[in-house]
Amino acid sequence: MRVQPKLYEIIFYYNESELLMKRIEHCSNKVSNIFIVNFGNTIINYEDPKVLVMEGFRSVEDYFQTNNIESMIQIFASKNVRIEDILIFSKIDEIPDYEMIQNNYKELNKGPHILKQKQFFWNHDYISDTPHYGTKVLLFSQLLKRGKVVLDLEELHYPLFLGENIMEGGFRLNGFGNYETFLESFIFWNNMKTNKEIITEKFEESKKLLKEFWLKKHPKKIYKITQSELPKVFHESKNKFLPKVKNVLVNFGNKLNNLDSYDYVLQVSKSEIELLNHKKFLINTPTQDWYSSNNSFSDDFTKNEILFVLKSLELQDQDKIIVIKKTDELPSVYNYKKFKSIIPSNVF
Repeated sequence: MRVQPKLYEIIFYYNESELLMKRIEHCSNKVSNIFIVNFGNTIINYEDPKVLVMEGFRSVEDYFQTNNIESMIQIFASKNVRIEDILIFSKIDEIPDYEMIQNNYKELNKGPHILKQKQFFWNHDYISDTPHYGTKVLLFSQLLKRGKVVLDLEELHYPLFLGENIMEGGFRLNGFGNYETFLESFIFWNNMKTNKEIITEKFEESKKLLKEFWLKKHPKKIYKITQSELPKVFHESKNKFLPKVKNVLVNFGNKLNNLDSYDYVLQVSKSEIELLNHKKFLINTPTQDWYSSNNSFSDDFTKNEILFVLKSLELQDQDKIIVIKKTDELPSVYNYKKFKSIIPSNVF
C-alpha cells in the first residue's frame, strides 16, 4: 500500500506581513511544514514548529543558485521530507489548491507542473478572465535530480507552456491589504528599478490605478463578483483595510460652528463655492438663452458645480455628503454614490 505523500509549502515573501499571516492560517492544517523564504527586511517570528524561516536572499534567482539549492535540500531532509513528497513553491500572493494537488499525484509523478490560477482583485471584488500561471509543484525527487527546475519554470512565459505541464487550481490575490504595502511589494516582484517616489506619485494620481494597471497588463475582461469565491480567511479581513469614511459638509451660507468634525467643508453662495482651507471656485452661470431650461436653471447649474468640486476631492462611494440648506432644518445625509445620481435635483 502506497504511503500518502505529504505536502510542503515554500512561500516567497517580501514584507507582506498581513498576507503572510493569512497564508499561514489558511494552509497550516493542509501541509506538513511551511518554509518562508524572506526576501524583505522585516523580522518573521513564529513559534509554530511547522513554520521555518529562510533568510539572506536578494531575489528568487539568488535563492536557486547552486550552493543555496544544496542548503535547501539539507533543510528539507532535516524535516524528514521523503522523495515521494510534494513541494509547492508559491509567491506570497499565489494561493494553491491543496486538495487538487493531493488528488493529482499521478500527474505530478510525470514531472513538475505549473498551476493555472484565477486572478482575483481583492480590493475591488473582481475576478479576471485572464489566468495567472504561478505556483510550481513538484516531487522532492524531481528537485534532487535537477535543482534549478523551479527557476526554469519561473522563466517560462505563456503561451510557451506545454499543456501537459499545467494543472488548474488555486488563485492569485492581487492588491491585498492597503496601497502602501501593495506598492512596496509591487516594485519588488516586478523587478522595477524606478525611483520609489515617482511610482508613489503615480499611484496617488488615482486610487483606481490597481484595477487600471491589471486591465492593461491583462486585456481580457474582468467581472464583478457578488459573493467572494475566496476562502473566508482572506475575505473576512477586508473591513480592516477599508479606507476611513470621509464627511463632507455642503453648507448654503449658514453660520455654523464646530466645522473641525468634517474632512471638507463647501460654503456655497450665489457666485462662488469656497472649499474651506483650500480654494474658491467661481460660479459663472452661462446665459440661459443658450439652453432649453426652466426658471431654476441657475440653481441646477450651481448643483452641477458642487459636484465638479466634489470630484476634485477623489471621494469614494461610501463617503458621506451632509447638506445644510437652512440653519433651522435638519441636514440631509447621502453617501457619495447616491449623491452623484441625484444631481441636478431638488436636493437643495
